[in-house]
Amino acid sequence: MSYENWESTKECLDEIYAYEWNNIMDHGLWTDKDWIIRVNPVSGEYDAINGHTKKIIFTESTAGAVIQDVMAVIPVYGASIGVSSGTFLGDFIIDKNYVRISGQGRGATVFTGKITISASVREVCLENFGVKRTGAPSATGIYIYSATNIVPLHLLRNLKIEDCSSYGVYIENVSDCHFDNVICIHNGYGLYALNVWKIDTTKCYYYSNTVAGAYFGGTASPCIEGGVMASGDTEPDLGELILDGCFPVKISGVWFENQFAKPNIDMISVCGPVSIHGVHVSNKDTAPMINVRANGFDIKGVFVDLAAGGSDHVPIYVVGTVDVQSFGEIGEVILGGGILTSVYARGSYAKVQISGNLQEANKAFTLLNMDVVVSNCGIDNAVDAGATTYTDMILPMPEPDANYAIVATADFDSPVWATLKTETGFRLNYHMTGTWQSKISWMLFRQASG
Repeated sequence: MSYENWESTKECLDEIYAYEWNNIMDHGLWTDKDWIIRVNPVSGEYDAINGHTKKIIFTESTAGAVIQDVMAVIPVYGASIGVSSGTFLGDFIIDKNYVRISGQGRGATVFTGKITISASVREVCLENFGVKRTGAPSATGIYIYSATNIVPLHLLRNLKIEDCSSYGVYIENVSDCHFDNVICIHNGYGLYALNVWKIDTTKCYYYSNTVAGAYFGGTASPCIEGGVMASGDTEPDLGELILDGCFPVKISGVWFENQFAKPNIDMISVCGPVSIHGVHVSNKDTAPMINVRANGFDIKGVFVDLAAGGSDHVPIYVVGTVDVQSFGEIGEVILGGGILTSVYARGSYAKVQISGNLQEANKAFTLLNMDVVVSNCGIDNAVDAGATTYTDMILPMPEPDANYAIVATADFDSPVWATLKTETGFRLNYHMTGTWQSKISWMLFRQASG
């Protein structure tokens, strides 16, 4: 076919019928997809076009039905399915291995039905489309379930999932899946993951979901890097990120924020170990921004801020009871705008090691009703035998300079004070009569920089 004939022909391609399309065998079209799904512009039905022969093979009244037709003929080595721009109605089930479904963009290609990935399949990739289930009762956008734990290595990327009244994405017993640049907005749960041994999310965004932005429960082991978890126009029932018995957990570089009195990160049952590094947290009154219940936690590089109209409350709350024996390390917590004053850990079984800057200058830091582990301290240090006036102490960890203070107590009747401070040690002075073996306990503290 000449260029001139092709130019005149392609102008009317949208108006021809399937048999006419199939008769144009020298039209020069090319695609890297095995199948193309489109909305027929004349009939409004949905066509499945073989990407190699360019023939329309299936036509159905819903996109779900025509994709199911394609699934029935996909070979064991899988297939790539390209979906054109438009709105695509109907539920469908992916029940073949190595299937890749690609749209034209999150706003250009939109499915309105439920997408299910069967438990029996491996390595499914869903990318570059939206799922919007406005008005559908008890709706789920993408459903991935297995009765027993499997490792299928699915990939979801560049998706937008919205208006699903129950779950944006529901995943259970399906491990080693990766979510990349997925947006979940105005769902019940944005992401609900239960008993997944390993799940990674990178640069995902959870906005104004009505129950929680993301929930990880059971034996879930989430690694959450980058992205945003925020609530602006909708108050979540639970919070932004809910961790329910997860281990291990890594959270890095995430911006948490809500305009309501709900936690940004809430460990509703004991997790551990939990690593939280380089995050922003913010909410309003009452609820702590981070609720910690963890057998081993490392919280560092956290910027805490108040939402508009908020007042002073607890940024980080470490729970410690007989049943919840939290312990770990907090360091480099910076208090932002507003009048935030305190980081609390409550309960006789909460053990916290303070290892770094905890607030900017002139902001108070409080530890309430808890056991505290401080790096540079001495508990029940023996006084040198026969030393009745002083004992020299060596610091367990060298200090950057001698600009620190020492608080000390003795088990005998005498004041105790420090002199001759250096980066590596100091002298404890006292008045003692007799030569019996006595003990002194001490703690070093210094003013925060900033």
